Amino acid sequence: MFRKSFTLLALAAAISAPYSALAATAQVISPEADGFKDSAAKTKLIRLPGGTLVSTFSYGNDRDNEKVYDPKAQEERAAKDIFVTVSNDNGSTWSDPINISNTAELTSKDTYWKIDPATGDPEELPSAYYGDSGKPNIFNNGKVIAISWADKFCPADGSGGTETAASSENPDQGAITYATRDGRQLPYSCAYIAFTKADPAVASNWTVKQLTKGERDVSQDVSRGITVKNADGEVVKVPWVMTWQEDPSGLQPGSADGPGDGVSGAIASKGTDIWYTWVDDIRAGDAADSFEANIQRLTQNFTNYKRKEGDYVTVPLTTRPLESGYEAATRANLGLIQVKEGGATKYKTFVAYEETKGAMDEIDFGKVVRIHQFDYNQPPATYVTENFNDIGDVELPDPADTDRIGCIISDPAKNGRRVRFFANTSNGAVKESGAKITLIWKEGAYDQGGPSDIVSRIGYINTDDAASSGIRPQDLSPAVDTACEHTLTEEERENLDTLADHVTNEVGINLSHQSELATNSNYTVVEMQIDTEDDTLEDARAHRGAIRGDTIFLGYTFTEDSALAKYTDLANYNFYIRRSFDGGRTWSEANNVTQIDDTTVNVKEPRIVGMPGSEPTCDTAAGDTWETNDTCQNPNAFIVAWGTASNVYDQLGGAVDLDLFITGTLDAGESYLPLALLAGNPTDLNNPEDDEEMESQLRANPAGTEVFAAYNGTQSDPEDGSITDKLSWFIAGSAMNLDEENQEEAQSPELVYSNGASVSSDSAGSSAPWMLLMGLLLGTLRRRY
Repeated sequence: MFRKSFTLLALAAAISAPYSALAATAQVISPEADGFKDSAAKTKLIRLPGGTLVSTFSYGNDRDNEKVYDPKAQEERAAKDIFVTVSNDNGSTWSDPINISNTAELTSKDTYWKIDPATGDPEELPSAYYGDSGKPNIFNNGKVIAISWADKFCPADGSGGTETAASSENPDQGAITYATRDGRQLPYSCAYIAFTKADPAVASNWTVKQLTKGERDVSQDVSRGITVKNADGEVVKVPWVMTWQEDPSGLQPGSADGPGDGVSGAIASKGTDIWYTWVDDIRAGDAADSFEANIQRLTQNFTNYKRKEGDYVTVPLTTRPLESGYEAATRANLGLIQVKEGGATKYKTFVAYEETKGAMDEIDFGKVVRIHQFDYNQPPATYVTENFNDIGDVELPDPADTDRIGCIISDPAKNGRRVRFFANTSNGAVKESGAKITLIWKEGAYDQGGPSDIVSRIGYINTDDAASSGIRPQDLSPAVDTACEHTLTEEERENLDTLADHVTNEVGINLSHQSELATNSNYTVVEMQIDTEDDTLEDARAHRGAIRGDTIFLGYTFTEDSALAKYTDLANYNFYIRRSFDGGRTWSEANNVTQIDDTTVNVKEPRIVGMPGSEPTCDTAAGDTWETNDTCQNPNAFIVAWGTASNVYDQLGGAVDLDLFITGTLDAGESYLPLALLAGNPTDLNNPEDDEEMESQLRANPAGTEVFAAYNGTQSDPEDGSITDKLSWFIAGSAMNLDEENQEEAQSPELVYSNGASVSSDSAGSSAPWMLLMGLLLGTLRRRY
C-alpha cells in the first residue's frame, strides 16, 4: 500500500496560538496491481456510530480484468467491480478490499463494441461485453449499510452477485449504438443493491441482489434507510427505500452544452421513468426478495411504444418495440423522513427529480422540478390497461393519477433542473421555525448549459394544520400552485399549451442573484424573490447545503459573467455561502469563501458537510456536550471543501482536475478555521501538469473534532507525464479540534484571506498535505467584500 507522508504544520504568522505539529499520512486504499494500470473511481466514505470507517469504490486493472468501453471517458479500460474496505482505527489501517459485485469476469450480452483497427468501424461479429460495475452509492443508518450501483452483467435469471451467477446470453437485455463513439454498441445496465448489518469487512456478510434485467437502461440509483423505535427506544425495524431511472432507448450522450461529460442520465429519451422499491426491514431474512417483489414504476411517462430504430450494425439485438411517451424523468434524489401527520408518527418517502415538460418541442423546452411524498410502503401503484396492435394488452402507469404525476415546484415557464434537498429527518430535529425540508435547484430561461440561478423553497410544519408534515406541497414557502400536480393531456398538447398555462407558482427564493454585490446581512424572503432573468449574465451551479434545526447552510459556485467564464479564461467560478438561522425566514449575504482571483482556475465539486447525530454514548441528561464528549453533535459545525479545475475555453475543452482544499466552522460560519490544502502539491498549487486530485468525500465525528476524507487521484509517469494509475486515497486529521485555549485560532471569513503567511512544510515533495495552513494560497486568494 503506497503512502504519502507529511506533517501537519501551523504557521505562526497572523494567528496567535499556532497548532502543534501533527503527523498525518495519505494512503492508497484501493487495490494495486504493480506494473499494470489500476483504475479506481467514485470513491465514497461513511462513518458508522462508534467510529468504524467504510469506503467503497469501483476498481479494475489491466492484469486481471477484461476490457470494456467507457462512453463518458471515450476510452477502453478494464472492467470494474465494486470493492469495500474498512478501518476500525480512524483510518490508520484498512482491511484488504473485498469484491462485493463479482461481475467483471461475467457477461450477459454480446454487442458490437470493439473497433476494427483496419476500418475504424465496429467489428463484423459481436463480442462479449463484460459486467462493468458503475458508481457505487453508499448509505448507512446506524450500523446497517447499503450500496447500490448499475451494472452491465444482467443475467436473465436474476442471479447477478450470487455464487450461482454465470455467463449466459440474456436476449431481453437491450443495447444502444453511440454514433458519436465510433458506432460502438453497448449493452444496457441493470440495478443492483448490496447490504449488510454485520462486519462490512467480511465478504460473506454482504447480501447482493440484482433487481432488474436490463430491459431498459438503468442509471442514477440511490437508497436511503431509517430506524423505527418503540416508546422504550428499542429498534423495531429498519425500513429501506431505493430509486433509479430507466431509459427504454439507452443511456443517452450529452449535447456538450453543460459542464459535465455527458452519458450521465441527465439527457434521457421520452418514456424514461423513475422506479422505486422498498423493504419493511432490511435486517429481515427475506429483504433481498422483498426488494425485488416491491419494485414499482413511480412516474407515469411510459404511455406508448415506438419501433426500434435502426442500429449502426445490420443485425438487431432485439425486435421488441421500445417504450416511449412524451416526458422523461431524470436525476431523482431520495429521502426517508420521519414526520408527524394527524398526530401520528409516520415514515415518508420523499422524491424530487427533473422532468421534461411534454409540450411540443418547438413550443417549449427544458425541464421542471417535481416532488412526490408518500408512506414509504405505499408508493403509487395504479395502472390502466391499453391494447396495442401486434403486442396485445399492456399495463401502463395511470397517467391521471396525481400521486404519479408529482407536484411542480419550479417555475414551469423556465428550465429547472438538478434538484437537491436536505431535511430535519427526525421529528425532534425540527426547531422553533418549523423548518422541515429545504429544496434547491438550478433555474433559468435557457436550455442546458445556459446561465441560471439557484432557487429554493422550504417546507414548514404548520401548527394550525394537523395534517401538515412539513414536506407536502401545501407546506412549501414560497407557495406553489394548488394545481401543481399537472401534466399535459393530449388535447392540451394539440392546442399547443405549455405547463405554464396551467401551473403558476410563486417566485422562489433566489439564493444566488448578484452574489458579488449583495451586502445586506439580513435579507427577507420577499427581498430574495427575484426573477432569475433580472441578471442574465451571472450563472450559479454546483449547489450544496445542510440543515440542522433552524440553521441552514447553503453554497453554490458563481460567476458574474457566464459567457466570459465559459468561452474565455477571463472570468471564473468561486464558491459562495449563504446562511439562515431562523429556518429560512431571513438570509445572510453571500460570502465568497474560495476567493480565487486567478481566472484560469475554477472551483469544482464543492462540499458542505454537517455533523452526524449524537451517538448513544452522549448523555445530555448528565450534562454532556460536544465540547466534553466528542460523540455529542455540534449542530453548528460544518466542513466546507472544494476542488479546483483548469478553466479552459469551452469550445476547446480539456479541463483537468487540480487540487483539493478544505476549511471548517464550529459556529455556523461566524468564523472559519484557516484555509488548508487537502490534497495537492503545496509548492506548486493548481498546476495542470501535476497529478490530479478530485471528488473529495468527507465525514466527521459528531462533535466535528475529527475529520476523515477519501478522494480519487491519479499517478503519472515521471518521464512523459502520462497517467499510469487512478487510485482511491484516504487521509484523516483533527485540525477542527480547537480546545478552549486555542479558540482564537478560528478566524472571521475576512481574516482567513487577509493574512500574508507563506507556506512552509518540513516534508519535502509531499503531495497530499492535510489541513496545512495556506495563508493567501501563494498570493492567489484575497478577500473582496
